[in-house]
Parts: sequence; structure tokens; C-alpha cells
Amino acid sequence: MAKNRVYSLMAIALMGLSVGLTSCEDEDTEQVQGNWVNVEKDFPGVARAGAVSFKIGEYVFIGTGANTSKTVERERFRDFFAVRLDEGQSTTDGTQKPVWTVNYTQEGMPFNVAVAPMPNEAPARNGGVGFSINGKGYVGLGYDGTKYLKDFWEYTPETNSWKRVADYPGDSVRFAVSFVIDNIAYVGLGENFDNDYVTDFYKFDGTEWKPMSSYGRQLSQSSAFVVDGKGYVVGGLGQMGASYLMYRYDPKRDIWEKMNNTKDTERDDFDDEYTGLSSYGHTAFVLYPNDIEKARVYLATGGSAPGGQAAWEYYPKYDYWIQRHPFEGNARKFAVSFTLTDKNGVDHGYVTTGGTDDMTITNSGGRFYGDTWMFNPEAPYEHRD
Repeated sequence: MAKNRVYSLMAIALMGLSVGLTSCEDEDTEQVQGNWVNVEKDFPGVARAGAVSFKIGEYVFIGTGANTSKTVERERFRDFFAVRLDEGQSTTDGTQKPVWTVNYTQEGMPFNVAVAPMPNEAPARNGGVGFSINGKGYVGLGYDGTKYLKDFWEYTPETNSWKRVADYPGDSVRFAVSFVIDNIAYVGLGENFDNDYVTDFYKFDGTEWKPMSSYGRQLSQSSAFVVDGKGYVVGGLGQMGASYLMYRYDPKRDIWEKMNNTKDTERDDFDDEYTGLSSYGHTAFVLYPNDIEKARVYLATGGSAPGGQAAWEYYPKYDYWIQRHPFEGNARKFAVSFTLTDKNGVDHGYVTTGGTDDMTITNSGGRFYGDTWMFNPEAPYEHRD
């Protein structure tokens, strides 16, 4: 079947899935769908950017990061906080609200305690990576304000404690990416202290690091996600500026597969509306990642056009992007996003923290945020004054 025929069929299918597909109409008449809701449950720590997250059970843990508008002793952080859904609280449309908690109780734990910060031996950092495998959380890499890092630390929820594990075998880098498939973490990309962008990736089972196929592109500040057992890396910043590339990793074959570009670079018309999608420092969250029919990926905020408030929806089954209503909070980079599932099995995506500064040097200023936003992709946009 000819390529343009494939995209024609794909476009018809997508129109049936979503009325939010942008068209060639004047922008004033376009109906870009999706509604951002400020859940009025701010991140409980100091506002920051470049934090990390990992999920264990019903809790998402968020910590580290930097706020370079603060005094020296508060610029970078080791603290962590947990967030979950609370069945007793909901928004006006009935959606459960996320609840930040300083004290939390994990199933099987005999206590209700504050989430332990990373130990003093672990440098406070921003631009690291976080992930969870086998019921434990892992944090590593990043920048401490003086040097780039390659250490990794393991969090055990049953004891609420941290310990150091094997260092990352690649360069000391910040703004790398990570994703997890079948309890194996894949970590790579980023920029080193010489301002070189790296291409290598390594996989980690909680004990040992092993090399894997190189990404083949020198990038930093990309986003990564997993759908249906495959890892995706999209966008980022390279020597030529913001990237419009996306690749998918197949762990069974240890290969990277090139996906469609995220801007209008093809002869076919399927990507004619891909404007403002090449960016870096954005964040990505996935709804229903294990169901290729229902799976949707959302890429929001970030640097480059259109100014830190872009929001796009990705259909993995069709390898196709649709513009959604822009992020309603202040424009920002290096935010954290996460997905929580309610008691009815419905996934909800959230974006929190972030800032305007690249945090490359101490006392570099910028604005930083701790507000938390939920995105309803199929809801009509509600104007707010």
C-alpha cells in the first residue's frame, strides 16, 4: 500500500477517535480540545525545577531539583514528597484529587512517616533521573552546582531508607532520560561537563549496569516514555538546537526504530499541522500505557516555540500527534509529570513544578513553580480569567 494511502486511512481513523484534530482553518476558529485544571494542591516543598520522580504502588515520589532564585543553602535539594489519589476528595466534575503528603503509609509498612530525604553523602542535585524497578526507587546523575554526577541511590519503601548502588558507567551527565520495561531500567543521553551531548545508553537491573545500543543522536533535555513494552525518546536539545526526532526502542532486538518526525518535514500531508512541536526540557506522561488501543501520550511545557505552554497528544498505534489546548499554568521547563489511576481504573495525568531558568550556574535567578495541574484530554476547554 502506498505511504500516502496509509496516512489517509490513519487520518480517517483518528478523526473518529478525537474531535480535537487541528485543521487548516484559521486559528481563531479551530477547536483545540483538552482542559487543564489547577487542582489547588501545590507541591509541598520549595518550588523547583529539574526534579525527578518514580512510582511505587499507589504513590509517586518527587524530589531533588533546584531553585536558583533562592539563597545558596536552598538552591538544590535532597528532599522527597509522595503524592497519591484520595477517594475522599474530588474536583467539581467528580475526578479524584491528588493529595500531597509529608507522611505516607505504604502497604505492609508498620509506620506512617515522612519520606526520607536522600542522605547527606548524596549531593543535592537537579537534572537527574528517577525510576523504579522491583518495588524500589532509584535516583542518579544530574548537576550539583559545581560538577556533573554519575552516582546512583536506591530507595527502599519498607525501611524508608536510601543506599548507594553501582555508579552509572557512562559520562557524568545532567538532563539524561530513563524509562523502564519489565523491571529493567534504560538510561542514556544528556550533556557532560564539557557541554558535549552524549549518545550512549545503558541498562540496569538494580545491581549491574550493561551497555546497550547507542541512541545514535547527541541530545540532552529529551523526554522518554513507555507504551506496550517499548521505550520512546522524543525531542531534546542538540548542537543544532531543538530536535524534531523521535525513536522507539525494542528491548527484544536491542534496536532503535525511527518514528515519524515531530514537525512538518515529510512530503506527505499527515504532519502539515506539526508546528511548535520541536522542543526540549518538556515533560511526558502516558495514559493506559499497556493497551496500544487506548494508550495516549501527552507532551507538555518545555523550551522553544511556542513558549513553554505547548501540549500535544500522541497516538502510538498510528505514530501521529494532535495538538491539544496549551498548558494553563505559567510557561516553564523541567517540570515533572505523573499518572495516577483512580478506583474506577481511569488514568489521570498531572504536571507540577518547573521553572524558567536553565540552572546552569548558582544564583542564576529565574522563576520557579510548585502548582499542580491535571489534564482532561477529552474535555472542552473552559476559559479562565
